[in-house]
Amino acid sequence: MKTFGIALRVVGQTLVWLLLLAPAILFAQWPRHEVLPPGHGELRLSLVHTTERLQPCRRLSQAELLALPPNMRKPEQCERARAPAHAWIRVGDRPVFEATVVPVGLHDDGRVYLHRRWSLPAGRYPLYVGLKDTPGEGGPDQEYRFELVLEPGHSALLLVGDGTARLSGSDTENVR
Repeated sequence: MKTFGIALRVVGQTLVWLLLLAPAILFAQWPRHEVLPPGHGELRLSLVHTTERLQPCRRLSQAELLALPPNMRKPEQCERARAPAHAWIRVGDRPVFEATVVPVGLHDDGRVYLHRRWSLPAGRYPLYVGLKDTPGEGGPDQEYRFELVLEPGHSALLLVGDGTARLSGSDTENVR
């Protein structure tokens, strides 16, 4: 009779565990979630860039240097604030993105960070990236051209950094 009680307890615990785990197993398989629509690929942008200073550094004269305490005598004095970055992205003839991004930091003295992603129909596209990182008006200071090949369900990563741009995850070539 004692073994019957143990067997009943094991069967009961198994049923309880199955009831507890069934929703987790069910939701792990259903509903199916597709990140991209069928026939589409994804273009991701990661921009991490240090822009130019708003004011150029100024060289201190000998008299100005001597007036400073010895531990603060640097030959150049630079303002901290940096220019905002303006980015353009065009896929084929279609503008996909245009924005101005302000540097991070208490005094706008850090880098510019921008991360975006777009779902695009699969195919081959000319990709244009323009970046203006200096103060003032005008067009881009840096321009990059790529041949983007997006396959359905795949992703291409566009990395834009300090003076460089790279496209990976696609059959790409930098046309520059």
